[in-house]
Amino acid sequence: MKIGVMGGTFHKGHLKLAECALKQYELDEIWFMPNGIPPHKSNPTIEEMTKHRVAMVRLAIKGYEHFVFQPYEVENTEVS
Repeated sequence: MKIGVMGGTFHKGHLKLAECALKQYELDEIWFMPNGIPPHKSNPTIEEMTKHRVAMVRLAIKGYEHFVFQPYEVENTEVS
């Protein structure tokens, strides 16, 4: 199985990039792994922001057969 991994804090451009990578590299799946604690952000509300980011990523990839949400980074307590 060929898997691509998309990590980061995410925006709409990541979906287009993932679609292109899926086709160009003939991948079976793209795993979306949003940062839990991004290294470039230090905000006291980061935990709440992460919850929103997770919800947005899940909603954004819903309906894409080959896109999978992976919670590894958001479940990790260290800086991503």
